[in-house]
Amino acid sequence: MSTDKTDRPTDRQVDPTVVPNYISVRLTVSHNEWPKIVSSVLHDRSYIAYPHTGKSATNPHFHIFVPSDDLARDADCMRNRIKRAFSGGNKTLSVVQKSNGIMSAIQYGSREGTVPFVSDADLQGVIDRSPPWEEQVLKKKKYGQTMIPPSEDSEKKSRTDRDWQLTYSNLVTQAVLYARREKLTGSLKETVREMCVNTKWKPSFQMVKQGVPDHYYKDYEYRVGKRKLYDMDWMDPKF
Repeated sequence: MSTDKTDRPTDRQVDPTVVPNYISVRLTVSHNEWPKIVSSVLHDRSYIAYPHTGKSATNPHFHIFVPSDDLARDADCMRNRIKRAFSGGNKTLSVVQKSNGIMSAIQYGSREGTVPFVSDADLQGVIDRSPPWEEQVLKKKKYGQTMIPPSEDSEKKSRTDRDWQLTYSNLVTQAVLYARREKLTGSLKETVREMCVNTKWKPSFQMVKQGVPDHYYKDYEYRVGKRKLYDMDWMDPKF
């Protein structure tokens, strides 16, 4: 049986740090399907993938970004592989060719604060250098609303003129990413200290004022493999 020409492995080496083009895939499947996605779709590709659940936390899906130097070919390849591995129509799958730089994809993918799946250390380095997600501004118009992204100048300033803010929603996620990159094995507090000393990550006013509940330390231990069971003591009544 012949293989579709868009599905053949390639020896092309795409450097994600310099190539602005990538394939953006939105695949609506359970997060438990990740091993199948890797084995059936991404086994020979570089990728960054963010698991999302949507605003209501009831719509599990993935945003997958694949660096490319042949957008049309790679888009067909991703689409064909996914359709063979998963059933469903346009509501399940979206494949788009993008040329706005992989950091833009990473910034969007990080919006829910989930830990991404990454194929290699080079892409992890790109993630670590990417600016955090910032909510875009809704500009009201006479016949509706238009999303106005930050200007290029304001984006440059956001990277250089101010710190990146650690909040309760991203503290553990960013600490896990930093610990993996720097190969740290200490506690959450030790890891965050290293982040605050060596990067632009700094705690929010609310965290400085109220501190960090014990659950976040246990959550961190679970994500880095130091704790076998996810902590559920936070559900116990506090009187």
